[in-house]
Amino acid sequence: MGRDQPPRPVAVGDVVAVYSAALGAWTASQVTGIDAVAKRVAVLELDWSGPEPAAVADLGDVQPLRLTHPWGGNKLSHCNHGWVLPRSFTVIGSLLPLVTEPSSAYSSIWGRGEQLVRQRRWDSGNREDWKPPYALACTAEELAAEHTRGVVQVGVEHLTVRGITRLDCARLVAAFPDLTRLSLSGELGTLTSAAALNRLPRLQGLAIFELFGMDASDCLLPRHVPQVEDVWLTSIPADYAAAMHRTWRPHVRHGVQLNVYGARDPEWVAAIAAGSPPRRGRP
Repeated sequence: MGRDQPPRPVAVGDVVAVYSAALGAWTASQVTGIDAVAKRVAVLELDWSGPEPAAVADLGDVQPLRLTHPWGGNKLSHCNHGWVLPRSFTVIGSLLPLVTEPSSAYSSIWGRGEQLVRQRRWDSGNREDWKPPYALACTAEELAAEHTRGVVQVGVEHLTVRGITRLDCARLVAAFPDLTRLSLSGELGTLTSAAALNRLPRLQGLAIFELFGMDASDCLLPRHVPQVEDVWLTSIPADYAAAMHRTWRPHVRHGVQLNVYGARDPEWVAAIAAGSPPRRGRP
């Protein structure tokens, strides 16, 4: 594809379908706009779920998903995303765009039915906010206290860990073998045994922010994690950043959103740790 078109072919009006763990069924959305300069697409979620559709006709009389629950702002579920169509999404046909107005909302992750679950619960009279039962968010201290004492956390698929000072990825993988999404963040924290993340065969998304200790040998490898579709790395070791970018760049055209920022040389990390103003790290 040309530089003015998404790397994985998708056009305005295209309807895409994806399996939703939140719904336990398939759901769909429509691409309503493409911004080649910003490399973003506007995506409208549809008020539909059901068995895997083969064509747009299988959706019936589809309507935009309007959010009237308190966490939706009484508006359409219409959002801008990175223009790489994730590999788990399938184009099933095309319709005239159901909306033509632009969206001012932005999200790094394409919706997979979570808003539809919230809206249906609200419509049924359930006024409590919905939290995915397969998702866990915690601090590193909470993780160490409750979730890494040799107990396998079956059913946790999305894990977010904040405030990491030091984390052994091998222990993490042993405790959470079913992960499909993993987000790790710290402030000059250290990851050890990061290569163990290759033992998460169902992994779809990896985000690492402000963590160090990894090198090129810890690179996530497509042959071990073939379902990965988004990689977000910010302020990480330069050699690890280079290896990840080199490894995953060829997979962008297959549906991998790749964002690598703030590759840091060892001198930068040492300067920060010593409390000295660092020189600018490599972009």
